[in-house]
Amino acid sequence: MDQVSEKNSVLSERVIGVAPSREEWIDRLNKANDVKTLVGLLHYGLDLDMDGDISRSDIICIYFDYAYGYNNSMSFSGKDSDPFAMRIIDLGFETRSSVNKDFLKQYVSAKAFDTLCKKFLKNRSRDSGEKPTWWDDVIYNQKIFEKILWFFEYSGNIPFRSSKPIRHEESTAIEFLLKLSKAAWIAIAPSKKISTSLIENRDHFIKILWSLDELDFLVEHWKSLSKEDFSTLKRLAENLKDYRGPVSLTDAFIEGNNMATCYQLIAKKAELSNWSFPTRQEIIEKYE
Repeated sequence: MDQVSEKNSVLSERVIGVAPSREEWIDRLNKANDVKTLVGLLHYGLDLDMDGDISRSDIICIYFDYAYGYNNSMSFSGKDSDPFAMRIIDLGFETRSSVNKDFLKQYVSAKAFDTLCKKFLKNRSRDSGEKPTWWDDVIYNQKIFEKILWFFEYSGNIPFRSSKPIRHEESTAIEFLLKLSKAAWIAIAPSKKISTSLIENRDHFIKILWSLDELDFLVEHWKSLSKEDFSTLKRLAENLKDYRGPVSLTDAFIEGNNMATCYQLIAKKAELSNWSFPTRQEIIEKYE
């Protein structure tokens, strides 16, 4: 009777590491052209056990590139695509060969966004008095900071808040955006200093707060606004449109538009208080 071998003939002689290098991961990602391979790669690309000459910051930026337009099927339509064939993506979707190809691209993009939320944007600090765990990577890394501004400049990338329950990943993104945006006016504990990069980019954060229907924050903290902030609110409030075309500031205010309401309330508060808004440079110098 032949002796039974205890060795695994497939794996026993193979050299296996914990994870590929970041260079190997990018190479595989660029060459992959099927959903399951792409999703599998995106699942672990932000894991901390990966190494290589490419920084984790570069990988984070790649995720933002892949995630761009995750919530809008038209972001993936090619020249010959039928826009009416698109559907809002179902994240529980099981891939089939007959599905629209642009739909598959959006599916991959949504997976990149979900991984970003789970492994980067999520604040893992349990102490509300501490700065978020993502803070240093966002505030002190210019490449990541600029990528975030670029990504959320497109309002379609900002999760839509509605009466319907939203997914956990979207809740994570909203919490991140609110914390980051509000920090442009109110210092995050335990620091008493507002980052210069946040102050300089308040226009971006005003638009994000607007998209999230959180302009009440600016009304509440109106004395923290700069002259430029107030001018931005005025410009946005005076250039509103609806399905009929341009809407006057007065009509928008009467109809309850949140941007018009925000601007009018702050303008009236400043008028009644005889308040003069400082410039952004003056605010920056205050924290230096």
